[in-house]
Amino acid sequence: KRSIPWSGNAITWLTGARSYGFATGDAPQPGAIMVTGEGGRAGHVAYVEAVSDGAVTISEMNYKGYGIISSRTISASSSAIRGSIY
Repeated sequence: KRSIPWSGNAITWLTGARSYGFATGDAPQPGAIMVTGEGGRAGHVAYVEAVSDGAVTISEMNYKGYGIISSRTISASSSAIRGSIY
C-alpha cells in the first residue's frame, strides 16, 4: 500500500525511513507503516488502517503464514510497537 525506497529487515525500517527523510514517531496513524518487534530479530511491519479508542487495526502479510494477507487489531500501547513511519 506504500512505496518505500529502502530495503532490509523490518526492524531496520525506522532508521531507513529517517535516512530518506520520512517522518517517524511513536503514535500509530492511519496510513502509516507500523514497525514492531514481532518476527524475531527481523521484526515485522504492517499498514495502519485505523486507530480508535486505544486500538490499532492493521493489515499485513506473512504474520499468519508465508504469503498470507491478514488484518488484526492490537492495543496502541502494545510493547511490540517500535514506531511508525508517516
